[in-house]
Amino acid sequence: MIRLSLLFALPLLLAPGLLGCNPDDSGSRSEVSSSTTVTNGSAREVSVPAGPRSGRPRLNWGNNQLLLSWTEPAEDSLNALRYAAWTGSGWSEPQTAATGRNWFVNWADTPGVVGRHDGGLLAHFLVSQPNEDNPYAYDIHLATSSDGVWDDPAILNDDGTATEHGFVSAIPGLNALVWLDGRGYETTDAMSLRFARLDAEGVFSDSVVLDDRVCDCCPTDAVQTEKGAVVVYRDRSPDEVRDIAIVRLVDGRWSEPTLVHADGWEINGCPVNGPAVAATGERVAVAWFTGAGEQPRVLAAFSSDGGASFGPPIQVDDGEAIGRVDIVFSHDGIAAVSWLERDGEAVALRIRGVRADGATPARTVAHVAAGRASGYPVLAVLGDSLLVAWTDPEAEVPLRTVILSDDLR
Repeated sequence: MIRLSLLFALPLLLAPGLLGCNPDDSGSRSEVSSSTTVTNGSAREVSVPAGPRSGRPRLNWGNNQLLLSWTEPAEDSLNALRYAAWTGSGWSEPQTAATGRNWFVNWADTPGVVGRHDGGLLAHFLVSQPNEDNPYAYDIHLATSSDGVWDDPAILNDDGTATEHGFVSAIPGLNALVWLDGRGYETTDAMSLRFARLDAEGVFSDSVVLDDRVCDCCPTDAVQTEKGAVVVYRDRSPDEVRDIAIVRLVDGRWSEPTLVHADGWEINGCPVNGPAVAATGERVAVAWFTGAGEQPRVLAAFSSDGGASFGPPIQVDDGEAIGRVDIVFSHDGIAAVSWLERDGEAVALRIRGVRADGATPARTVAHVAAGRASGYPVLAVLGDSLLVAWTDPEAEVPLRTVILSDDLR
């Protein structure tokens, strides 16, 4: 039986960055209220057409539009995956991609709506299938839409095992997904990283294992470069070293996993703190959290050859890192990194520009809930601006978005 809540056995010193992947507790409250307090740059908050208990945002592109997706409760005890498009001045009226019961609603393993190569949309979300052997078992369900009407969902993972399947990332331009898969856990005691492609008939095929031993419940990320797709994730060695790894699609074949950097973080449990990746041309930037040497840090490293090799990492945080990172390349080629960090008695959502030769001053976008209810903030680029989305469990509409200048110098 897979247990993705190992981190509750870790010292409390590591919380809140190290929390297990059991279902979401987004109704919980932090001892510190969250509020928008942007510094070092002006910001404009944009209201989101979402309801109470909304949250778990994702930002993806589809049909040449930036799409914000989230989950919230619906009528008759249903859960709903909703999305809205950026109009240039705000968010469009929300659409519903899927509804259902028995969803696995989680603070770190979030659903999403992404663009397909043919101009349609693809939605992915998680549905529980608990049994007496594994109360946390769940499958990845997919729905597609070509004209605003969503097809009946299908299951991505076809193994039929009562295990965990989640932490999905879409690979732009490939009509493909990667995810963490537990089908071999009973024999290997490990999750694997898998890949599958959506074929012309709308069926996922070409499923392959990219890495047969990975960290149990850290989010993944993927991006296209001029040299092909890359996927980043938290690896897991036989000695429980859980550093960030990368695999690359080169000439139609996936490379062997390599480390972005050998932090040497040995930890007997999943930190629920995955990496993020961005690319422009052949330049690739990866951001991640590590607790190696009992020094929690957010790091970033750069590649100029499509992810084949990386320079030395640069410390991004200011000394009290919690993690939960995201990264994008701004319009002027500087990488913008977001992360959570302790700020006195509060927790700050911060952004700063990072280059291979150093970093710019940090901006505090908001003070957020200290626990897992605040989830993973996410970033996107809109022209010469950055858009930040996060969950504020104290707000009447918990899903919040802010636009600020991406002048990161």
